[in-house]
Order: sequence, then structure tokens, then C-alpha cells
Amino acid sequence: MKNELNYKTILINSYKSRSRVFLLIGEVKKATHDIEMALKLAEKMNNRKLLADSLTQLLSIQEATGNYNEILHTAEKALSIYEETGDKNGKASALNTIGLAYFSMGDFPSALEKYHEAYKISEDTDNIEVQMVILNNIGNAKLYMGDYGGAIEYFQKALGKAKEINELQEEAQITGNIGNVYMYTGEYQKALQYYQRAYKIFQNMGDKHGITGILMNMGSLSFYLDRTSDALKYLNQALRTTREIGNRRWEAMCLMNLGNVVVYSGKYSLATRLYKEALSITEHTGDTLYHAIDLMYLANVYVIKGELKLALENYTKALNIFTQVNLPRYIASTMTGIASVFLEEKDISRARENLHKAIEIAQNIQDLEILFEAMQHMTRAHIMEDNTEKSIDYARKAVDIAIRTGRKYYMAMASLILSIVQDNEKEFIQSVRILKEFGARHHLAWGYYLYSHLMLRQRKKKRAIKYLKKAQSLFKKIGNRSYTLKITELLETLSE
Repeated sequence: MKNELNYKTILINSYKSRSRVFLLIGEVKKATHDIEMALKLAEKMNNRKLLADSLTQLLSIQEATGNYNEILHTAEKALSIYEETGDKNGKASALNTIGLAYFSMGDFPSALEKYHEAYKISEDTDNIEVQMVILNNIGNAKLYMGDYGGAIEYFQKALGKAKEINELQEEAQITGNIGNVYMYTGEYQKALQYYQRAYKIFQNMGDKHGITGILMNMGSLSFYLDRTSDALKYLNQALRTTREIGNRRWEAMCLMNLGNVVVYSGKYSLATRLYKEALSITEHTGDTLYHAIDLMYLANVYVIKGELKLALENYTKALNIFTQVNLPRYIASTMTGIASVFLEEKDISRARENLHKAIEIAQNIQDLEILFEAMQHMTRAHIMEDNTEKSIDYARKAVDIAIRTGRKYYMAMASLILSIVQDNEKEFIQSVRILKEFGARHHLAWGYYLYSHLMLRQRKKKRAIKYLKKAQSLFKKIGNRSYTLKITELLETLSE
């Protein structure tokens, strides 16, 4: 009997070890099969310790497939067994995983509560590995809540623990996470350095999950550095790899990031298809956070195409989720989007109300990207009111922020608007040339449209018609029927 139990224990541990290997190389189905075999044997033996440990390992696989309701159920089951057996290490790991599930569903306050509870228990065990993982997760939660200083603090603590125990995989993961913070704060060269360090470690290990995550990050970074072809290359590589390993959450993230890149290249139909494909995944997996982010991105395209009702519906759904889980960065971004809808509807008062709130949040969390977008919209609001002084003031603020980001694309957009309010046609033409390089049809269309109205106010009819025709052509290509019709009617009036 004793030999049989020893044999079964060895067999369970063998299944668990092979499952880890399968997960590392991206064979999720095989990893799942082996851990399920381990669970069945542990249940037959009524070995509570092995059962709880196998459940904990199952959680790693469920995280890769993105089914967060299943993760919560499995983690709570493991937690009850660890509490029953008095296993503090196991209890800390289970609480940490429950925190991860809340994080993935966008409930960051609940995630932090579980992480801190887990860390307190881990301090009693002196388990450096568990402490390292929890500190890293706290850093991630703080990053998404806009506490960038707090994120760096916890990531550095976690990195110290990883180096202390020579845990290369976690060292690479945490290094990449520090890069994420610098990307959010606009310190792109620092971000690139950390990503390259992380990529090198993952590559040496042959870790497909790690490589995929860093490829996504490098794709996003290339996008922020205006290297569109590099962004598409990295993101398409990441998409292929994430489909190989079966990580549905990352697949949705890749699709959304690809959508963001092609939006800036003026490919709005393709962006819509990518965002909708990502939405179908987040609906299936129950990933609330990325579902809301995707709704916001899709709303941005609807604004460009003039489908304002759909845009406002999506923004409102997204804002409700972001507000519920207290995500300042995304609250500010969504409010900026809602303001753009109100500007299209010429409801300038409500647009400014949303923009003031967005600017305040963006300044508090030092988010240059959102601050830039809000300043651009605020400039446009004052242009619509013929308030030249305030238009110039906000346009200059946008230029200053664009310079701080180091993004050529942003600098061209900001210069375009400033050239319009200052009636500097030479600078306007230069900005147009740069935006054409990026294929930014939406911003070009708006630039031509706004400049034509400046020409009309100055009674320069021929120049106004010239730019109206350019705007009309671009709005038609974009699929914005409202502005295409509006400009057509205006041109007919001017030709009378």
C-alpha cells in the first residue's frame, strides 16, 4: 500500500512537472491535460496538500487562457484547502491569485486588498519567491491605477527579490514591467532599455509567453516612437505567438494594439474589424478591463466616421466600468473622447466640462498622451467660439506637451492646430506634409476643414474652397458622411 502511494505521488509530481514544461513552451492544451491527470490522482488519494498544489498550478494555465471566473473558483477552492491544512505559503499564493483574478477583471482596489493580505502572510514564512511575485503584482495594480511612483517602488522591490534568488524568468518579467511604467510616463528610451534587457533573458530561456509579452510592449513602444512599420512587425509577431500558446487575453490585446496602429495610418475599416474581433474575445473570457478599453477604442473610430450615437454609447459603457473600478487614466481618456462627441454636436459647454476634468486627472497622474489629446480638443472648442487668444494659449500648451513626448506625430498635429489659429500657412503646409507621411487622414481632414473656415472669416474665398475640397475628399475616404455632406452643401453655397 505504501509503495502504491509513493508511486502515485511520484506520478502526480511527474504530471505537474511536465505540465509546467508544456506551459512554458506554449502547449496549453497538453499542460491542461497533465494537470487534470494530477488532480484526479490527488483526489483519489485524498491527499489535500497535493490537491491544493495541483489546483494552484492549474491557475497558471487558466491565467494563460483568460477565464477569470474559473480562476476565482479554482483559487478559492485551493485557499480553503490551504487554510484547512495550515499551509501559509499556499494560502499566500492562493490569495495572490485571487488578487490577480480581480486585477484581470478590472477591480484594482479588491486586487490590492488581496495582494497586501497575501504579502503579510508571506512575510511570516520568509518565502522570498512568493514575496517577489506579490510585490510585482502590487506594482502592476499601481501602474494601472496611475500611481507611477508607487509602481516603480514595488517593481524595484520585486526585482531585488528576483536577483536575490536568481529567478531569471521573474527578473525578466519585472524588468519589462518597469519598462511599462516609463512608457506610460513618456520616457521612451528608458522603456526601450528595460524591454531589451527583458527580451534577451526570455529569448535565452526559450520562454514563449515572456517573448510574446515583450513583443507586444515593443510594438506599443515603436508606435509611440512613430515607428509604424516596426510596431506592426512586433505586434503581428506577438499575435502569431499568442495564438500558438492559446492566450486569449493577449490575443485581444494584440488585436487592440494593432487597431491603434492602423487608426493612425488612416485605415479605419481595418481598425474597426480588429477592435470588434478583440471585443468578441473579451466578451467570451469575461475580461472586463480590456472589454472596456476596446469599447473606448472602437468609440474613437466611430467619432472619426461621424457615427456619434454609437460613439457615445460605447464611451458611456466604458466610462461606467472605468469609474466603477477607479481607473483614472482611462476615465480621463474616455472623458476626452466624450468631449469630442459633444464638440461634433456643437455642445461646447459640455465638451469643456469633460475636458477640464480630463485635464485635471491627466495632470495628477502625469499622463502626457491624454493631456495632449485634451489640450487639442480644448483648442478646437475655443476655435469654434472664435476665441483666438484662448485658442492660441491651448494650442501652445499642446505644442509644449508634444515636445515633451518626443513624438514627431504629436508635434505635427500640435503645429497644425497652432498654425491655423495663428494663420501661418507656411507652418500649416509643413505640418500637413508630415501628417501625410503618417497617413493621418482624419487629422488632415480636420486641419483642412478648420483652416478653410479661417479663410472664410477673412473673406479669402478661393483659398477656403481649395481647403474645403481637400477636406471633403478625405472625409469621404474616411467614411464620414455627415461632414462630406456638410462640406458639399457649403461648397454649393460658395459657388453661387
